[in-house]
Amino acid sequence: MFKNYVKVAFRIFRKEKSFSLINVSGLTLGFTCFLLIILFIKDELSYDDFHEEEELIYRVASAYMRAGKWEPYSSNSWRTGELLKERFAEVEYLVRIRDREEIVEYQGKRIMETRLATVDSTFFKVFSFPLVQGNRGEALTGSNKVVISESIANKYFGQEDPLGKVFKVNDGEYQLMVSGVMQDMPSNSHFHFDFLISGQTASQIAPPEMFTNIGWDSQYLYIKVRDSDSHLSMESKFSDFISEHLKPLTTNEFKLFLQPLRDIHLRSNNGLE
Repeated sequence: MFKNYVKVAFRIFRKEKSFSLINVSGLTLGFTCFLLIILFIKDELSYDDFHEEEELIYRVASAYMRAGKWEPYSSNSWRTGELLKERFAEVEYLVRIRDREEIVEYQGKRIMETRLATVDSTFFKVFSFPLVQGNRGEALTGSNKVVISESIANKYFGQEDPLGKVFKVNDGEYQLMVSGVMQDMPSNSHFHFDFLISGQTASQIAPPEMFTNIGWDSQYLYIKVRDSDSHLSMESKFSDFISEHLKPLTTNEFKLFLQPLRDIHLRSNNGLE
């Protein structure tokens, strides 16, 4: 039976070559488009799924009342991060991330780098980016330390061991010693950095007001909560937290909310993304 179908198909193809070619081409194109769509959807849904216990990781976002409606933002202040950690037992780890652009120099190689960030020492407690060199628990502890990506290690040091090497930043404004090398952040991460600067270095490169001004919302705050219900408990307390600790802000003009890590790429339309 099957052989007969094949014979009939070949006969039709020989007799109606143009018509058959159009049909086969259309079928092939349609199937190819279908596969590409499936691969695209799979990639979009895979964002940030490689982190351990990703279901416990949230970004602390905010919103301001503007012209009668809430305008959301992805960022918060340094001080807000400190207060959240102090006041909420639900928070196991908190990390502040502040992205930067700097002129980085090593042995005469001077390049404007755009993928830098100052991060707290808890960065690798929250996120599961693998280190290929260095100690995860100590690489971001202390000042003037930096963890770099493998691409940056190859770019500046080639075959040399990068650990202990020192970068000059912004024409010697401050220096950074390489304390670790991490794998390049994957394409399905919602942020990408090549330099992770230890948070204690921030005092050298940011104005003092940034650390105390509640309105200076230049940080991205991420938390890892203790269990699956902690985020609900936290959000129920945010109004009281704002009234008690974030003055002069009020709950009529400002609010906090939690974004699940896996929702950020597809379901976030906040300002300052």
